[in-house]
Amino acid sequence: MTGPVVEAKMTKDATQLRRRLGNRRVRSVVDIGGGNLTRLLKLREVFEAGTEGRVEAVCLDLQFDGAVLRRAEAAGIRCVTGNVEADLSALADGGHDLIVMRQLIEHLRDPRAALRLVQRKLSPHGVLAIDTPNRGGWDYRFFRRRYWGGYHIPRHFHLFNLASLARLLGETGYVVEAQGCTPSIAFWIISLRNALGLNSLDRGQSAWEFLNLKNLPVVGCFFMLDLLWTKLGGQTSNQFVFAARAPSSEAPAQNG
Repeated sequence: MTGPVVEAKMTKDATQLRRRLGNRRVRSVVDIGGGNLTRLLKLREVFEAGTEGRVEAVCLDLQFDGAVLRRAEAAGIRCVTGNVEADLSALADGGHDLIVMRQLIEHLRDPRAALRLVQRKLSPHGVLAIDTPNRGGWDYRFFRRRYWGGYHIPRHFHLFNLASLARLLGETGYVVEAQGCTPSIAFWIISLRNALGLNSLDRGQSAWEFLNLKNLPVVGCFFMLDLLWTKLGGQTSNQFVFAARAPSSEAPAQNG
């Protein structure tokens, strides 16, 4: 998805991430599964606007098309082809202050292996930022027997709640610094469409077709619903976590 709404959201997300990291100095950002680079560009822009100075920006993905590579070259972004579950040798050991895995870990066949590889690439004071579906939101409770949008069969292999993701991070060499939930608009709408028998791709003639992600009033209503729920201490179906290297983990020497 592209457009001004998406770009505005990514700018907001990057600004919130900068605020959550507090006084940490970020000189190198890696976006794993960075797609069209928009998110990484926003992250670099926000971090460079602070006191960090020039920020290295690296995008790692399974493949890149020509348009993305041209955009990367023009923007000074390094694109790295690699598999986060198998080989991160192109990234410097102990060399990256922020590594981002947004809506990615649920797609991996072996998230444990991926987290161990990523842990070696964090600088001694680096942070791994993850967001992923949460099997703890109230829409999950309503729709979990059949219709929940977060199942996303067959693309989601691993789904976590807050406790199971924190446990996995602890077992792979991390300390969780912050964890919580953010509004999960898409899963509400997809779950309702599933329950109503509506096609996820094509619009039909049903009176319920107003339930779609392009309907801004509907999107706004579900955003406010989830936002209010989180303010009251509830969970949504999208979780985030910030994790650092465990103190017992020795920082490996940098490559090169």
